[in-house]
This record gives sequence, C-alpha cells and structure tokens, in this order.
Amino acid sequence: MESLIPLMNQIHKIFGYENMNNQLLDLPQIAVVGAQSVGKTSVIESLVKRDILPRGTGFVTRRPLMIQLNHVNEKQEYAEFNHLPGTKLIDLIGVKEEIERETERTVGKNNISSEIIYLNIFSSKVINLTLIDLPGIIKVPVQDQPQDIEIQIKNIILQFISKQNCIILALTAGNTDIANSDSLKLARDVDPSGTRTIGVITKCDTIEDGFDALDSILGKLYPLKLGYIGVVCRNQKQTLEKKSIEDSLKYEDYFFSNHPKYSRVKGGYGIPNLADKLNKFLVSSILNSIPEIKSRITNLLFETENELKFYEQPFQSEEDSGALLLNIFTHFSKYFEEAIDGKLSNQPSEELYGGARINFIFHDWYSKVLNDYNLDYAVSDTEILTTLRNASGINSTLFFPYPAFEILVKKQILLLETPSLKCVEQVYLELKNIVNECDLSAMKRFTHLKESIFTVVNNALERLLAPTNKMIHNIIQMQTAYINTNHPEFLAVKSLITSFNSENSNSQIQSDIENISPNIDSHLKQKNYKTL
Repeated sequence: MESLIPLMNQIHKIFGYENMNNQLLDLPQIAVVGAQSVGKTSVIESLVKRDILPRGTGFVTRRPLMIQLNHVNEKQEYAEFNHLPGTKLIDLIGVKEEIERETERTVGKNNISSEIIYLNIFSSKVINLTLIDLPGIIKVPVQDQPQDIEIQIKNIILQFISKQNCIILALTAGNTDIANSDSLKLARDVDPSGTRTIGVITKCDTIEDGFDALDSILGKLYPLKLGYIGVVCRNQKQTLEKKSIEDSLKYEDYFFSNHPKYSRVKGGYGIPNLADKLNKFLVSSILNSIPEIKSRITNLLFETENELKFYEQPFQSEEDSGALLLNIFTHFSKYFEEAIDGKLSNQPSEELYGGARINFIFHDWYSKVLNDYNLDYAVSDTEILTTLRNASGINSTLFFPYPAFEILVKKQILLLETPSLKCVEQVYLELKNIVNECDLSAMKRFTHLKESIFTVVNNALERLLAPTNKMIHNIIQMQTAYINTNHPEFLAVKSLITSFNSENSNSQIQSDIENISPNIDSHLKQKNYKTL
C-alpha cells in the first residue's frame, strides 16, 4: 500500500511537466486551505520536518505549491522541482529561495496564479504524502494587490477543492470561533456532507485560560466524517528565534499529553497523528479512484496513440522539413486561390463563401447602397437657398452661381465615401474568413505552424487595409477637386439652364429669388419654371 503514494506522485509529476494534471485527470491529493496567518505554513513545515517555505507578514503563498513527500532509506535529503529537471537541491538548501524566484517569475510581486509549482522532497524523515499549499484566504487587499484579490484567491482554492478526489485539509485557529472559519465555509460549499474534509485546529496553546478547543476537536460544533486534529506549531516569533521543528514537536507532545482535557482524546492531536491520518486517507482515496484513473489513462493513451499515427514519421533531415513546408505553403495558396475563383471541391451550400461573397458585396450590396441614395433629398431646399445666397455675397443673385453649384455637388459626392469604405471592410473580413476557414489536412499535424501561417497572412491583409481605405478616400477627393461641367452627361443640364434663362426675364427671376419659399421645387412649379 505504501507504494501507492509514490506511484501517484509519479503520475502527478508526468502530467505536471505540462501543468495539465487538473485538466486531464482528477488525481487524489490533499489541499491545504486556511486564512492568512492561521498557521498553514507552520503545519506544512512540521509535516515536512524542515524549513522550506517562504515566510512573511504579508501575502506569501501566491501560487499553488504541490509538495510530494517521498520516504527513502537514504541519509542524504534532497529536493527537485519540475521546472528544474535534473537539478537536485541537496539538504533542501535553496528550496525556499527557488519557490520565491519561480513565483515572481510568473506573477511578479503582488499578483497570484493557479499555475502549480511542483516540489519533490526525498527524505528518510518523512512519510509518503502529497500536499498542495494553496494561497491563504484574505479579506482586504493591501499595498499594490488587485482590488479583487479575495475573489481571485477563492476561485483558485475552489478550482482545486472542487475535485471529488481532493481531500480538503481545512485549518482553523483554536483561538477563534469555529463558526467563523473561512476554510470550513469554503469546504462546505464543495463538500456539504463533510465526507472528504479533515479539520485542523491550530494554535491550541494560545487559547485563553479557562477555555479550550475540545468541542471543536471532538466535532461537536461542526461534525466532519474525517474528524479533527488539534496541533501546536511554531509561531512567527519562535521561527525567527530559530526554534527547531524537533523542539516544536516535543513541546506539542508535552502540551497535549499534560493538558487536563486534551490528554483524554487519544489520537486527536499532534502533527504525527495528523501525518498518519493524512497518509491513510490519501491511500484510501487512491484505492477508491484507481479504476477511474486506470480507465481515464487508458482512454488518454488510446487518443494519444491515434494522434501520434496522424503525425506520421518524424523528419530525418532539414531538407525533409523544408520540402514539407513548401508543400504546405503551396496547398494553402492553392486553397486561397480556389476559394476566390469558386473552384473549391467542398464549398458550403448554405451560404455564400469566398469569391461568391465578394461578388455579392460589390454587385448586390454595394450597388444597392449606391442606388438607394436619393440625391434629390440629400440636400434640402433650404440648404440650396442658403448656399445660393452665401455664394452671392452682398450681391443679389441673377443666375445660379457656379460656386454654389460646386459646393452642393461636392457635398453629395462626399456621401459616397462611407459606403465605399464599408465595402472595403466587408471584402477584408471575407478574405480573413477564407484564411481562418482553411483546414488543410497537412496543416493539422502542425498546430503552431498553422497558427503562424494564419497570423502572417492576416497581418498582410491588415497592412493592406489602410492603403486601400486611403485610395478610396483619395478617389473621392479627386472627384471633389474638380467638377467637369464639360462632361457629356452634363450637357443636358447646361441645355436646361439655357432654356431656363431664355424663358424667364431677368426682372422676374430677381423678384422670385427675393421672395422664394423654402420649398424651391414647389415655388418654381407655381411659376411654371423648368426645374433643375
């Protein structure tokens, strides 16, 4: 049975290299949950029997730390981190500093992360055990901590303790009311029946005279099926004074053995009893989950072998990889070209795609938008009259001034820029859609290469978008820069103007302009003038 935990540690280690054990397998483990300053670090170090964890008055544990204790019959103790393969930290020297270094590398000074740090400890002083030290629960952000730090910590804790194969080690300080325990509250949210939660009452020696935590340890206040253990560990002052863990364990045993009440609870107190219980609970959890784990690993193996077959044989030389790259680029270019030309063999039948959609954008959507523009109402009669008078200045107008005509025409030409730019955007989005929908079998083998190709092509399209929009803007500006009144289509208008001038006397036109109504078309019709 003792070999089960080392075996499970190996599985943790294998999946931990890619930090994916929580996603693929629900492996049995023990998660340590407690409020900040409840004594979580002291309990873990007492189980390890070495000072290995960073300490401080602030927020110290900012990434989950999986500690895998491995009992070995060797005098030399050493530790290994998954992120430092092949490196042994002899006598556990440098473990604390490496935890701090790895934490800051990923989350900086005040942030937190759910990414696990994997630590393996090999020692003759420990029993086989796997613990996850989770960030301590806090209520108020301090210094430069994020304002939602409480929610972030809660989410990380729930991510681990929600797993059905996770044993929850809920720590509560003995000098506080158990009804206010943050750890038990979180445990109850995911384990309402208390079947996989074990309570730890810390700081039993700090309770005021005349009071004790006996009812809590006996489970009378909040029952748990795995029960409670009372412990006494080093406080911050004792740690700074270099009080050893061995001395702390001796004091703990003396305190409980000579206490008038605690001494009557056999097996209900002390770090050694806690370690034995955790070992038994973890072994039992592993035994119960072995069928499920075996089935899941078998399925993963089957899926991985099928995926491996898809990847075919590895390359033997750089020439082979270069030839394959050229082949993939060629197939991608051909796919893009066929999507534009409408020659894809597997074209969608439920919607327009590729070149067909681009054709629709130009000849159906864009043409309709332009045709739907009612230029007769693009400029109101009032605007025409106002422009006419502004172009005449202090002089009364006799004929329609050319500057006024030019202003009104330019205004209507500018209205075409917005739908033209929209047309460019629609074509751009469809070109990107062609790229992103490309699903060539040769590219499936290389996920990162596929993403890189898509990124390069999409970036190229994006770079061309701005010049295209600029070109549209320039075309509109060119059209407004010079109004060609000698254009053949304008000759009919000039004929109307000549006819208009010959049929109406100058004095009559002058009188009408001075008294013209806001509705010019209506006014001209009343005078039987030909409108423009």
